[in-house]
Amino acid sequence: MKYKLNEYNVAMSDNGVLFNMITGESYEMNKIGMLIIEKIRKNNSKEQIKEFLLSEFVIDRETMESNLEEFLHSLIRHQLVELLPED
Repeated sequence: MKYKLNEYNVAMSDNGVLFNMITGESYEMNKIGMLIIEKIRKNNSKEQIKEFLLSEFVIDRETMESNLEEFLHSLIRHQLVELLPED
């Protein structure tokens, strides 16, 4: 499963703020959120993002997967990211 940042609708600052140019809303990301966004921009799959997070942070798989799902759903809900169709 892969995701795509809505580049035409979203602006991102260097300090971790995503701005939805359609709705006018902004969202502040923490370090982990910015790393996930960067992985999405580099076309990493959800599995690749999971493996990256497990290798970089001390967290159990279940908690990481739950938090990642919640974060990705939030990005989709706020029209910052879209789910790409499977090949």
